[in-house]
Amino acid sequence: LDAIERFNKNKYFKADFIIAGPLESNEMQYKDKIFNSTNHNNNIIYLGNINDVKNLFNKIDIFVLPSNREGISRSLLEAMSMERLVIGSNKPGIKNVINNNKDWFIFNDYKSYSLYKSFIKIYSLESADIKKITTNARLNIENNYRYDLVNSVYKKLLE
Repeated sequence: LDAIERFNKNKYFKADFIIAGPLESNEMQYKDKIFNSTNHNNNIIYLGNINDVKNLFNKIDIFVLPSNREGISRSLLEAMSMERLVIGSNKPGIKNVINNNKDWFIFNDYKSYSLYKSFIKIYSLESADIKKITTNARLNIENNYRYDLVNSVYKKLLE
């Protein structure tokens, strides 16, 4: 929310932000801040828990996973497979899936300024760069994280 607020203060940038997912018990301290932000900013929407992520991903350009303990996130895999730009926290699993050397895709955990800088860098990308990045992201998912590939690894481990 701090990164979004900083971004919104910059008169050169305009973007809408959607926050999705339920608040877990250890995140309740953010509840008031989320609702205050959504009430005071027309470009921030909190959806809560959603069941149709494909529909949501069809409406967004960038997916941000600010998790501190997600690992290999299914939502991250789905966003990349749908050719969305992604930004993730610097955690094992997340940074392995994103798998690139561009510092704007990974931000330092608990550092809202780092996430803000990622917003700015991605916002300034050219269309051709976005297409190349998102196409490569989809290929990464197809080649390394398809269900049949992952399931075959699990099956071998269990055998």
